[in-house]
Amino acid sequence: EVKENERQVKNKTSRRVVKITKGPWEFLIYNSMGHLVCGESHSDLDVQQKLKIKTLSYYKDETGIERVVGSFRVAPDERFYGFGEKFTTLDKRGQKIIAWNVDALGVGTEKSYKNVPFFMSTRGYGVFINSCGRVTYHMGDLSNVSYTIEVEDRKLDYYLLYGPSFKEILGQYTEITGKAPVPPKWSFGLWMSRFYYRSRDMVETVCDNLRRCDIPCDVINPDVYWMRDRMLCDFTWDETRFPSPEDMLSRMEEKGFKLCLWEHPYVSVASEMFKEGEDKGYFATKEDGSVYEIYSGLPAAMSPEEEFMDLSKDLPSAPPNGIVDFSNPEAVNWYKDKHHPLLRMGVKVFKTDFGEEIPEDAHFYNGMRGKEMHNLYPLLYNRAVFEVTEEVTGRGLVWSRSAWAGSQKYPVHWGGDPQTDFPSLACTLRGGLSLGLSGIPFWSHDIGGFAGPRPSPKLYIRWAQFGLLSSHARCHGITPREPWEYGEEALSIFRFYAKLRYRLIPYLYSYAHVASKTGLPLMRAMVLEYQDDPNTYDKDLQYMLGQELLVAPIFDESDKRYLYLPPGRWIDYWNGNEYEGPGTIYYEAPIDKIPLFVKAGAIIPMGPEMSYVGEKPFDPITLDIYPHGLSEFTLYDDDETTTFRCQGSQRELMFEITTSPRTYLLKFNKISCPTMVEINGERIASCSSYSALESSQQGWWWDPSAQLYVKTKAEGGARIRVL
Repeated sequence: EVKENERQVKNKTSRRVVKITKGPWEFLIYNSMGHLVCGESHSDLDVQQKLKIKTLSYYKDETGIERVVGSFRVAPDERFYGFGEKFTTLDKRGQKIIAWNVDALGVGTEKSYKNVPFFMSTRGYGVFINSCGRVTYHMGDLSNVSYTIEVEDRKLDYYLLYGPSFKEILGQYTEITGKAPVPPKWSFGLWMSRFYYRSRDMVETVCDNLRRCDIPCDVINPDVYWMRDRMLCDFTWDETRFPSPEDMLSRMEEKGFKLCLWEHPYVSVASEMFKEGEDKGYFATKEDGSVYEIYSGLPAAMSPEEEFMDLSKDLPSAPPNGIVDFSNPEAVNWYKDKHHPLLRMGVKVFKTDFGEEIPEDAHFYNGMRGKEMHNLYPLLYNRAVFEVTEEVTGRGLVWSRSAWAGSQKYPVHWGGDPQTDFPSLACTLRGGLSLGLSGIPFWSHDIGGFAGPRPSPKLYIRWAQFGLLSSHARCHGITPREPWEYGEEALSIFRFYAKLRYRLIPYLYSYAHVASKTGLPLMRAMVLEYQDDPNTYDKDLQYMLGQELLVAPIFDESDKRYLYLPPGRWIDYWNGNEYEGPGTIYYEAPIDKIPLFVKAGAIIPMGPEMSYVGEKPFDPITLDIYPHGLSEFTLYDDDETTTFRCQGSQRELMFEITTSPRTYLLKFNKISCPTMVEINGERIASCSSYSALESSQQGWWWDPSAQLYVKTKAEGGARIRVL
């Protein structure tokens, strides 16, 4: 319903009301209860009746840069989330945020590799700035009652999205900017990497050691210097270090490994590829039309005898580079073509590094200057590599460091270059949760940290526990990150969590499908899952993995921490102890345990142990069930979905499986010994032991630890009744 008079225009729906006054211009948004949700701020005055902030305006600064400003009211209890992968506290109220991609050189500042000009407010709205220019947000740092958005552009173009829930807002935002496709299932396995594996022998030794040590792993990334010295990035193997790469790939495939190759979107002036691109006009240029050359900051390659590269030293620099112009369709096709031989050889994915440092005065084919292209560039770069990978392999995938609005369409992203210390571990988590609240659902980080001294065994273990319970998992750093490098205890603990991760892949992959449909991340900030609970607003050192698992990493040497349990019943995954939320608890976690809680009612699908994804089918599926009221879970695979429903109590329990041609082992936790179990109305036999149940086609067995196991092959679905 729209009504207009001389003073205002009013647009009313069942969910919200928008009022726009004509003189002076102002808009206000109210919810269905008549409460103000969002409104412009034009009267934030001091005692001298002077404005404390810039209000809606356009101006040029002293350097001639054009800027537009919008100002908005801040409610006393309002909080703000999003803005991309920001490593500061998750709630951005009181902070100055700059949306301008940079090589952040770590995770200890506000600077970010992945900026997204989008945020959400606990008042129930989100704002997406539809511009690629630098955006500066003053989210209550200049005033306690107003915030401002300043964009280096000629117009203030933005979407204001009303939820009121964050989940609804993320759905709307990703409808505008695009949904993420589901990454290949194998990408949810472990990635093993180092800066860098300097030879074929080293790669093959790592592969052999992973299998010998019984560490499940799917992907190996030799990182930067698989190409010839001084030739980055011409996509040509250095066959002195990596002889017969096709044979190497073949041998890796036989052992269940896939190869990821590193790249950046810059081409060394020393390479033939640079000369080709220069002749054809495929690089960004200067004002005079010559190629704009930049240094990536990467050093020249080490000698094969050096164990690892010390970036704190003054190392010889690699040559300057041309910047591939992804605004030129011919340059995009040319760049894609350079990937074809490698993909046909068997390479499965590329690590698309860099892309953040586009010079503001560069010129591009589409008429944009570097200032306009700077933030957009990572989107175009990753799109090209994602598309060519999809064209050749059938599934698109990258492993990207830089991002902008819409980059969720080209997963996966990882969290840059943290230091090897506990504070950087905490900042890394905050960055990942912030990115998930910005529409990018698939994210990883460098287990152990990237730069600095070799991590202590304790830091490595704590980071590995967190990393192996993240959306995607990769070990990476300048010094070795293989678990056997950190002692027997670390190796044993790493193995346990890696195997747990692989068993959880049906759960993770199901939530990947949910992410693709809804825009919701796999790793969910507490405020996303429990927005109605103000206690979650500042809980940014714990997260939900999906809806059922609460993960609270350890961030110091103490093996202890406080953690918050939202309303409801929670079960300690390790010992079965139950807690009633809401409440904060003090938790002691020995080195082999990360605080991990299961939400009552959870149904968690788990697969068998395997060395790599695809080694065996996910059959049987174990359903780890925590009965509590009515609950449901949908298991997604690439070509089918299966829904599980559980309802009941200790006296009578009903469990339903929709059609799915596989065997299921149902594990009901915290349940007394039943008198009978029926499947589809027929009573089934009890077994004398767990091993007897395993060898049977169908049956049940009760463990005195209060766990009931039921086995069935659900050819046409199954209804299971426990009495």
